[in-house]
Amino acid sequence: MPSISSAAEQVLIDQGAEWTASARKDFYTRDQGSRIMPLRWISALKQPDGQPFMAESLGRYGYLPNKTSKPAGLPVGFTVASGSEGQEIGMNCSACHTRQIEFNGTAYLIDGGPGIVDFQSFLADLDASVKTVLTNKQAFTDFARAVLGPSVTSKDKEKLQKAVKAWYLPYHTHYHLCGHKKP
Repeated sequence: MPSISSAAEQVLIDQGAEWTASARKDFYTRDQGSRIMPLRWISALKQPDGQPFMAESLGRYGYLPNKTSKPAGLPVGFTVASGSEGQEIGMNCSACHTRQIEFNGTAYLIDGGPGIVDFQSFLADLDASVKTVLTNKQAFTDFARAVLGPSVTSKDKEKLQKAVKAWYLPYHTHYHLCGHKKP
């Protein structure tokens, strides 16, 4: 996976008079109905090395940072909308259809082009991170504290664990029944 340089000067490709800064922002953030999981959960998840799962706007999978995202740190094409568990993170088309090509220290941003992302590894790592929360007592304790706050009760932790299991079982089952494996 090519790394995305934050040091390169970024040039926005002219895509016509209709493609304004407002249209670009809308393309990057418009909710199209996708729901991955509660935003609090993905914000609390860790990578195996202990870094936040969402570190560096998921650049390790080829996703591009969105300097105008709210909340900060979401990549281009990752959205936040209301769901059954409060705010939920999702994706829209621009996550996989925005590309940055770097040449001689200049980064050219192409909206609507084919992205160079590793969605398969994103899904596999998300599966592994949630599995760790459900199978490692300390990982769950840290996760629960991050999601629920420092004065979490046993009852609240139990309720959270049930909710995470309820999310994980169909996700994990579908992911593995469809033959997905990390490359």
